[in-house]
Amino acid sequence: MTASFRSLFHRAIWRRQLRDALFYWVLLPGAVVGPGLAADRLLTLPSLPAPRLRLAAGMLAAVAGGLLIGRAMRDLERLGGGTPNPLRPPRILVTKGSYRLCRHPMWLGYDLVALGVTLALGSPATLFAALPLLLVWQVRFLRREEHVLRRKFKTSYPAYERETPFLLPLPRPRPAAAGSALPKGSGGQAADHRQPPHLHHLPPPEDD
Repeated sequence: MTASFRSLFHRAIWRRQLRDALFYWVLLPGAVVGPGLAADRLLTLPSLPAPRLRLAAGMLAAVAGGLLIGRAMRDLERLGGGTPNPLRPPRILVTKGSYRLCRHPMWLGYDLVALGVTLALGSPATLFAALPLLLVWQVRFLRREEHVLRRKFKTSYPAYERETPFLLPLPRPRPAAAGSALPKGSGGQAADHRQPPHLHHLPPPEDD
């Protein structure tokens, strides 16, 4: 058992872990799903169609999200020597493993779990209103967190930002080569805008 793992059982850290678990897995989901279900009933909205298909898709999304969360936590411990807990943060910036996919793989996993639960419940208000509001809050929260990370990792985090997407693991366009912006001629060479050679041999115009 590593020293960083043993430190998880420190009383203050354990209390913080418990408080975070209560917030992220009880209070926050309740704040998202509860109003969504209430809006469904108040507005008499029908459930989402295809119950078997959305249940299967929801279970797949939830399992994938849970696995991604677990992988990201292991990467923080194995590669960074820390945890998501602010009292035991990673000592170095983690950019490999699940953190190659995006800068916040744990939150991506959380969003997949939230989407899976929403699909399983079949709540249209949760899917089209409450869940997007959660994402807006989440982006604002993560932007503040990244501000802290830029101050902590002054040189490495800006480079990590440029190379790794924020939340969705989408490929980023590579910067163009230095000579690619030059206009090309018909032969694939850079166009020559100088005066054609044969014009240099013309006599100057005569004055009347």
